[in-house]
Amino acid sequence: MAKIGIVINSMAGNGIERAALNLAPELERMGHRVDLLLISAKGSFLPAIPATLRVFTLGTRIWRSRRRELRRIPAPVRVAHLGPRWSPLWISRLRVRAALRRRQTRDSLTSGTSHAALGIVEYIRRERPDVLVPMRKKSEMAAVFGRRIAGEQRVRIVVSNHGFMGHALSERQRRQMEIVLSDADAVTTVSKEAKGNLVRQMSVPREKITVVYNPVVTPAMQRLAAQTPEHPWLQPGCPPVVLAVGRLDEVKDFPMLLRAFARLEDHAKLRLVILGEGGERTALENLAAELGIAERVSLPGWKRNPFALMHRARLFVVSSRAESLCNVLIEAMACGCPVISTVGGTMNGPQEILENGKWGGLVPVGDDAALAAAMEKALQTAPDREALRRRAGFFSAERVAKEYEKVLVGACRRQ
Repeated sequence: MAKIGIVINSMAGNGIERAALNLAPELERMGHRVDLLLISAKGSFLPAIPATLRVFTLGTRIWRSRRRELRRIPAPVRVAHLGPRWSPLWISRLRVRAALRRRQTRDSLTSGTSHAALGIVEYIRRERPDVLVPMRKKSEMAAVFGRRIAGEQRVRIVVSNHGFMGHALSERQRRQMEIVLSDADAVTTVSKEAKGNLVRQMSVPREKITVVYNPVVTPAMQRLAAQTPEHPWLQPGCPPVVLAVGRLDEVKDFPMLLRAFARLEDHAKLRLVILGEGGERTALENLAAELGIAERVSLPGWKRNPFALMHRARLFVVSSRAESLCNVLIEAMACGCPVISTVGGTMNGPQEILENGKWGGLVPVGDDAALAAAMEKALQTAPDREALRRRAGFFSAERVAKEYEKVLVGACRRQ
């Protein structure tokens, strides 16, 4: 049995946080002790934390300002505060800098991570974990510097890299990644393309990296998919719905989806629903009005249960410019919904999921004409929903947890 600490920034309602919540209980069922370490105790997924997990908050400022958020965690979960209880942030930064000798490493630790790094030190000293699994950049920095300060090299760090897709980095970002990846005992990445980028651009030894896809499909997902969706457009007898899910920001390129939807010959008989929230909401609403499709487009915001909508949608579309894997694509397939995705550049995760188009349509990034043509074709083709579900099963939390276990146990055994 290994003692595992999963370190994550918060419980924001995104794919990485959902992956962490899917992975942790599976590792527990395999006999490991799993703790969840939150840098910021906030987010829409707080109520979804399994009651069997122990939850630790890292940083005094978070503890003081997030008491209401912490009440949303299920009651059986124990929440422990770590770090210097009353010291302000500037004292934490001084303590971190005093513990780190080299100027380069001091400058690479951002101010927002100082409390978390000291919290990691306390966690290591009190709980004696075997391995830490950080899942975002801030978490990675906190774990690496916390272990350095604690001086406990026997504690292994397995970085779960979800985000580097070969895009340009600032000098500071590159230095931070180099520090994290060089200190890590092992690295997992969520796609073959992401692994190739780390090898080519960050000079990480290939043997240090293992491709482990995200744990996406769970039995709970199927139960949620069977529920009746709240949205009025997805009730029996309504026109077919094209569905998309994601943050309303530039990288998801929903404007391209709106333009493609407006090109459809029968768009008057279709509806488009985009689940998510973000800074591009007003721009998307304005564009829909300009294209004359505002009455057939709905932006209902973030939903805790998108699976009920996926189960009843006629088509699911990913229009992103960049995705390291694309959890929502797998989720839609698991719900039996036909899918189309953009591909190209830094958008190659979906190509692995769909096996070069075997399980769904692939179109070039930014090409709304090609997307419209692919949507027309998909809408006219009878879907094989069971085949889609079988393919999605490859990304089940149960199977992926076994892959994670191999990496974690292997890292613990290396001296």
